[in-house]
Amino acid sequence: GSSLGYNQWAGCKKSSQVKRGYQIINKSTDAMPFINRGPKSKSFLGRNLYSKLDEYPHLKKYSSRQADVKGNIKRILDCTKVEFIDGTVDEFDCIVLATGYKLYFPFLKENKMSYITKEDDNICFQDRLPTEHNIVNSDDIHISYIGFVRPNVGAIPPMSELQVFWWIQRLKGAIDGPNKITYKLLGDNTRTESYSVDYGAYMHDLARDIGADPSIQELMLKSPKSLIAWAMGQAYISFFRLRGPFATSKAYEISENELLRPVKQRPIISNLVFIGIFFIFLGANTAAALLSVLPLLNL
Repeated sequence: GSSLGYNQWAGCKKSSQVKRGYQIINKSTDAMPFINRGPKSKSFLGRNLYSKLDEYPHLKKYSSRQADVKGNIKRILDCTKVEFIDGTVDEFDCIVLATGYKLYFPFLKENKMSYITKEDDNICFQDRLPTEHNIVNSDDIHISYIGFVRPNVGAIPPMSELQVFWWIQRLKGAIDGPNKITYKLLGDNTRTESYSVDYGAYMHDLARDIGADPSIQELMLKSPKSLIAWAMGQAYISFFRLRGPFATSKAYEISENELLRPVKQRPIISNLVFIGIFFIFLGANTAAALLSVLPLLNL
């Protein structure tokens, strides 16, 4: 709904700086409609077209509410008032300190891959994450780091579950380690470079290692509904239990019903965009394949 990124109308980077493969983007689809109400009301397309993307039940319940985006905090004046760097002062009922965390494991043996970063003139000492999918180091696979990934979109809990599946197979000796890695983000961010990943690519890379990635041919024959839910939806953990060492028939039931439901409920224009993108890539890949074989056919 914006040249600045999907439904990004407030507090954004310039359009030339928005690159999905480079950044961890705002993923709160529940919060964004409230944040967007002010900016969208000032735009003709925002009022009459893009606001339709925000027609969720909870929005209708709170039709008069909106959230404002502010800059950095300069100081807290008392228990309820905050002064921002632009000089404005606002009063709040609750202040939440979302401070984040640093990667440091002093209770483990010395980490030879430790590194130092510098943020706002502050020196930060951190430990690097394991070399194999951020889960284990090849020299000691019995210590695992579960949940130490930051997806650009998606959620950490399902990634953690798939990490556990991968680790079990690694401990059993069923796999020797990572195969091809495609999930690293392209941006240069020293704070998140060791654990920022593309969600879908990370999930599929781990699943591919253990033989749990969905098969298009198999789903076409066995469960077309699951195929649509997988192709048009997110990389939910149930999709990686359709086949492989942790397969369960319950995954088909969930995929055909619960996970297909968001696709059906999504606005038709959004589904058409996804389908259009699919055919664009299909056409480009088909053309590239044909061009690669033409020399062999002497045409």
